[in-house]
Amino acid sequence: MVTEQETRSVKFADLFWTILLAFAGLIGVGVFGYRIVIDSSSRTWPTTQGTVTESALSTTYNSEGEPVHEVNVAYEYLVAGQTYRSDRISSMRTIRRSNRQAAEDVLLSYQPGREVTVSYHPRNPQQAVLETGVRRGWWFGVALSVAWTAGWGVYFVRIKKRSRLERAAATDASHDAQ
Repeated sequence: MVTEQETRSVKFADLFWTILLAFAGLIGVGVFGYRIVIDSSSRTWPTTQGTVTESALSTTYNSEGEPVHEVNVAYEYLVAGQTYRSDRISSMRTIRRSNRQAAEDVLLSYQPGREVTVSYHPRNPQQAVLETGVRRGWWFGVALSVAWTAGWGVYFVRIKKRSRLERAAATDASHDAQ
């Protein structure tokens, strides 16, 4: 027979993990939401001309052994008479593609010596990107985090409802016994 202490312990564990995991989802919403705000602001940054100084394609492998092709680019640009150097294509430092040809197509756009339009942060010119706007992956991250948080929220409501029903049943049983 399960004791009341064991039942409380299980309920506390359910509650603890539910709150912890829902909180993790909220952190995800915050992190991905922050990236969306930063990336969307890059659309309004001032621009200047720059020159690609380095570009390379490297291949790594994911946990399933599949190739991931990364395009790495470095460039220099001038703002208010000062030369800056950056290696960010977008908000991410590299562009990753599972298809090698797609990665090579991106690499062709950023050959050394090529002139590029650089968007830079107006208050921090060393923060710059070649491609502005929000990456689709950030929206997916927000959606997944919201779904994760909502799922744990529903589970929390079910735990609370189950607890209320169990208390009501115990109260009814004690009244019936009297």
